[in-house]
Amino acid sequence: MKKIAFLLVLSIFFGGVLCAQSPVKVGLKIGANYTNPSGVDFSDWSSDGTVRTGVGLTAGAFVKVNLPLTWLFVEAEALYSTYKQRVDPKEGNTVYKVKSEKVEFPVHVGIRLLKLIEVYAGPSFNYLSSSHTNHNDVNLMDARHGVKVAGDVGARVVIQKFSIDARYQFPFSGDKSFLENMGNTVQFKANPSMLTVSLGYSFL
Repeated sequence: MKKIAFLLVLSIFFGGVLCAQSPVKVGLKIGANYTNPSGVDFSDWSSDGTVRTGVGLTAGAFVKVNLPLTWLFVEAEALYSTYKQRVDPKEGNTVYKVKSEKVEFPVHVGIRLLKLIEVYAGPSFNYLSSSHTNHNDVNLMDARHGVKVAGDVGARVVIQKFSIDARYQFPFSGDKSFLENMGNTVQFKANPSMLTVSLGYSFL
């Protein structure tokens, strides 16, 4: 009888621990991103040419599972991002604005350092869906379309159901996009590095 009572208490204890430490959290997030315009080649145009980026949008949903009896967690996200690049060849008065869209599927493993702080890392599978330019007289020869793999590292502050997240994403591929006008071509990264800051809310 004592053994049964002991096993019952033990089961209740570990059941409580599992429920307390391994909840499944589901929520939404929205934020802003900023890309790094590296790997630019203006060899056909002026060497003084520049590529600048603007602030883009990132929004989507996430699922997070705290692993039992540990400070570790696993999470998966589905995000939609838009980002902008401003190409200025420094020849004439023409500036080319390129707006791109992608769908991201990050998978992260992380650890809770304190009650309010989490850090994480993992791959992100990005579907680079489309790009547009504000000029009809240029050809945007695009390597963006298709699935590209990138790496994520980030940290967040969690306050009850809210979270503030800062993440840096770096590409594993060096694919280029090409902007061509009258035989002159500029090359820039198809899947640039990206810094994202977002606000999340967990329903569970």
